[in-house]
Amino acid sequence: MLLRIWKVGLSPGKAAELEAFANAVSLPMFRRQPGCLAVFFARTETECATVTMWLSTQSIETMEGSAEYQRVVRQIEESGILQDNHVTEVFSVYGGFTVADLPGLLPGGAG
Repeated sequence: MLLRIWKVGLSPGKAAELEAFANAVSLPMFRRQPGCLAVFFARTETECATVTMWLSTQSIETMEGSAEYQRVVRQIEESGILQDNHVTEVFSVYGGFTVADLPGLLPGGAG
């Protein structure tokens, strides 16, 4: 299992637009990706991160190469919501835990 973290600067005053985009565009796209186990969107006032969990490197590569993902990336890049300084890292998961009701604890309900 892999953890992929994509981190980028957030343009001033764009937090509400970021959250709307994440929920309306990014979340449905990630739900359709084979091998995507989870996605979390997080932010401060100046940065945001998308944290995803994947079954395999192949799953990540398939998503990154998909026309849908490329379209979503272009759309967010052209929106003015984000700054240019993004970083992507992938880590192997070697342990951890989740609570049974994690989806129910997420904002917006049952994940």
